[in-house]
Amino acid sequence: MGQVKILSGVSGSGKSTFGRGLRADLTVSADDFFVTSDNKYNFDPSKLGQAHAACFREYIHALTNLGDTLVVVDNTNTTESEISPYVLGASAFGWNVEIITISVPNTKEMVELCAKRNAHNVPANVIQAQMSRLVNRKLPPWWNHRTVSMVAHG
Repeated sequence: MGQVKILSGVSGSGKSTFGRGLRADLTVSADDFFVTSDNKYNFDPSKLGQAHAACFREYIHALTNLGDTLVVVDNTNTTESEISPYVLGASAFGWNVEIITISVPNTKEMVELCAKRNAHNVPANVIQAQMSRLVNRKLPPWWNHRTVSMVAHG
């Protein structure tokens, strides 16, 4: 049976860095939709829905075609509604699921640091909104979840 690790955290919190350390067989991310053929990131907010749909299609394809592997979902996943399709998909196909929240302190300084270090130029006000959603969410108690604190590096 395969394993799914769903990463959760604000932009610039270290999700992708943490995810690389998991040595996944496949990592799916909505960000991949915005990478051009010459490997440049070209974010278009009007296509965010398409990006998440493409990410989910790749995820379901992995669940139905891969065997005993590790699949990582690397999106912000700050709300229950963003996470639940991935949990339900994995459960439907008999995969083990773990949600890993990458936690950083909810301070103005940390929000500004995350804005500086995220790879996609997400501004501080958007990161603060992500942080608010993250700290206010209530995951179902039956979901396998853990929190990892990341050390701040400039």
